[in-house]
Amino acid sequence: MSARSDKEASARRELFVVPILVWVGLMIGLVSTYAYALWPHFPLKPYVALLIAFLKAALIAFIYMKLSKAPPLIRLAAAAAFLWILILFCLAFSDYLTRPPGMI
Repeated sequence: MSARSDKEASARRELFVVPILVWVGLMIGLVSTYAYALWPHFPLKPYVALLIAFLKAALIAFIYMKLSKAPPLIRLAAAAAFLWILILFCLAFSDYLTRPPGMI
């Protein structure tokens, strides 16, 4: 009987507690992004905003998409997608960083 209750508790935690905790984490990320956007400009502002966005994306990837429990091929596909997005961001930021200060 104890093994069954442990299994039910684990299933309940998987279905209810973990998504609620991830949602709370995403809401904290949302509030921190909004509060951070209202601060005056300083040089590291885009990098901190990207760090917050990366943390929110990591929460979604590892918890909702269950990449920590996924087979190796799925992890490889996710890593390839992340690498491709990283390449696209580098190309976009190279354009952004080469513009004159008045055009931004």
